[in-house]
Amino acid sequence: LEEAVGLQYWDDNANTYLCLCVRPEDLFQNACHEISHIIDSRVLTFCKAYDDWESLNPSGFQYTYQPVSNRPVDDRKWTVGANRAFIDLYSMTYPKEDRARIMEYAMLEGFGRCFESETMQNKLRKLCLGIRQAFDLKAYGDVLAWEQYLQEPLYTK
Repeated sequence: LEEAVGLQYWDDNANTYLCLCVRPEDLFQNACHEISHIIDSRVLTFCKAYDDWESLNPSGFQYTYQPVSNRPVDDRKWTVGANRAFIDLYSMTYPKEDRARIMEYAMLEGFGRCFESETMQNKLRKLCLGIRQAFDLKAYGDVLAWEQYLQEPLYTK
């Protein structure tokens, strides 16, 4: 892959590997994104939390299912303000990239504005519930790092 900064894969024995090729200042953010893909696989395998993921998107929206987003310029309206439904245009390529971008930014400090819209709150909540379900953390009472921007906590002690 010419421009990949990260890659996750499984060998014939179902061992999971993560490779990162990034500058040190991007390491944490890119690691969050790539690890999210591994987490995503577990959620998709062990529960149905993401089965209706696409219903959270704006009416008429379709992912491009191509590695690079060549979205029309007017699609940027879904990346800002009260209409925000995606972190960026890259989030509009595949559902798995949408979820990975959400996890990536949910793990970073200072990105609460990305999760202010109702749609982004719904997506973040679904992502968090899927992780809790797939990893048997449903009753865990603490706020997990990626849940920091949920306006209403999933669980309270």
